[in-house]
Amino acid sequence: MKLIERIRNFDARWIVIFNHTSLLIFGLAAACVQRRPEQIVFAFVVAYLAELLISKVRGDSWAVTKDHFKSATVIVLGLLIFLLSRHWWFYGAAALLAIASKTLILRPSGQHAYNPTGFAILSMVAVFPHHVFVRGDQYNGYLLPYLVVLALGVLTTYLVDRWRQTVCYVIGSLLTSLIVSAFDPQRELLRLFGPDFGVEGLLFMLFMFTDPKTSPRSHRLQVLSGLVIGVLNVSFRTLEFAYSQFLAIFIVASFVAPWFDVVEKGIASLSMKSETPKGGLLPRPLTGLLLILVAAIPILAYLLKVESWPLTDYRMFTERKTIQQSTALLIRVDDNRIQLSRSYLGLHFLVESLIRSKRVETAMQVVRYLYKSHVSAGGKPGNVLIVERLRLNPEGNVVVTESLLKFKVRESYDQ
Repeated sequence: MKLIERIRNFDARWIVIFNHTSLLIFGLAAACVQRRPEQIVFAFVVAYLAELLISKVRGDSWAVTKDHFKSATVIVLGLLIFLLSRHWWFYGAAALLAIASKTLILRPSGQHAYNPTGFAILSMVAVFPHHVFVRGDQYNGYLLPYLVVLALGVLTTYLVDRWRQTVCYVIGSLLTSLIVSAFDPQRELLRLFGPDFGVEGLLFMLFMFTDPKTSPRSHRLQVLSGLVIGVLNVSFRTLEFAYSQFLAIFIVASFVAPWFDVVEKGIASLSMKSETPKGGLLPRPLTGLLLILVAAIPILAYLLKVESWPLTDYRMFTERKTIQQSTALLIRVDDNRIQLSRSYLGLHFLVESLIRSKRVETAMQVVRYLYKSHVSAGGKPGNVLIVERLRLNPEGNVVVTESLLKFKVRESYDQ
């Protein structure tokens, strides 16, 4: 009994830190994850200095400050795993935004309304669409990180008593996927429901939206919020919103978080008084209004057909179907086609999307990764990587219509 009690009282953030650190190290060593030392160091320095400054202003004890450092570590590691950017300052800016969100945007009880990592991811993608890309899928081709994330994630959700929320999220996503795919055959079930079970999806459903600081304590509210987030997740994916999981939890937090505490404490009256709540910086009505206005931004962007904004201008189904029907990519080294197993073929679409969105450097990283896999499988190495677009002409012959990329191979990939 004492052992079980110790396990239940264990700080689950240490498990999250171990999971994220292991995943980041594996990605840097084996999964072509590009994070430079100065990016990593700068992000941690900014996060720790921000927490230290906030603790000094609040007059917190050193024990409280150290506790905040653990949260900052989780935030930085999450950003380093999910986000891809070439700028040295980017991860530091994202970490600062995440910590600012959990300091300034608060629920009536004083707890932060948004998961800081998720808030920073959406904000940085929205504000710097040409400088960042969410790339949690880089780990999807490997079994070991998948099993580690799954095992540690299940343990974490149990320790923080949020497993009901995850189970109901999966149920909500599955039921909505089944309904949508039944009425619209072009929305395949696998594309609607499958993304939730890559490494990125597991990180979200097991670590991010089960954050005990921002998710409800009440078991009934956990069930309800899990179902709602699952339904919204697939609904946004059907509407071709990028990052549908993050948007779903973002909107639920915006509309519901200000009243989580009221509901959980069973307060009969929901009237909102104008005094500043304990721990908050704004009166409760203003906090709720601010959250709702922020959540309305992606909805308005979609309704107004704002183009080239990655949160709403995604077209996952329509563009992918058009590309698959009319074009294909040929990736070769010198004069030899790069032969890949079926598990890598989906990356052709990723390369196409990156080139079309002018993320050429990221596209080159993916092509280098494919080349490395080709050589590791016994393929012939070479000197120049070439990406070309193929198309069927009216006579039914395959012809090259456009040269998309051509660059030299790094020597390290030939070894």
